[in-house]
Amino acid sequence: MNAGFRARVSGPPPIAYQLGDQRVLCAPGCLSHEDAQTLADTEQHVGDVHPWTVDLDPDEEALRCDGCGAVLLQAPPITDEDDSEEQRR
Repeated sequence: MNAGFRARVSGPPPIAYQLGDQRVLCAPGCLSHEDAQTLADTEQHVGDVHPWTVDLDPDEEALRCDGCGAVLLQAPPITDEDDSEEQRR
């Protein structure tokens, strides 16, 4: 059992969960918080996905739910600073 998983932790709930097979399922739409807790209690990998735990580079694909296809987070747009940094490499 993963003690102290999400149901017992204060703070904002995750926007999604990443499962052991690398699928990302939106919460609570495709994977409820209760179902995520049940999976964690059975020793399966269930990682919390919060906006601040996702690191998308400019112009990468958006983070989407592998269940319903909803966009969870958009990648940041390319800025002039990004273009200048690429040209310096």
